[in-house]
Amino acid sequence: MPVPHAVSFTALNEQLLVDCRRRLGDQLRGQRETIGARLARDQACLHDLPPTPYDACDKQPGRVSSLSLVRYRSTD
Repeated sequence: MPVPHAVSFTALNEQLLVDCRRRLGDQLRGQRETIGARLARDQACLHDLPPTPYDACDKQPGRVSSLSLVRYRSTD
């Protein structure tokens, strides 16, 4: 994969958006539907985002051993 070159992140994001939209009509080898049709089917299955921010991690205080190990739920 070549490294993308752009004058700014805004220009890079715009180019990526154009490229993605251009590929919506493409059909991948071994697939019967286009990328756009598969995307629409997948999006129909997605749930709405939660109304408040959700921190999807478990934060627990811990100690680090001399071997740089941290015990979490009885596992080193």
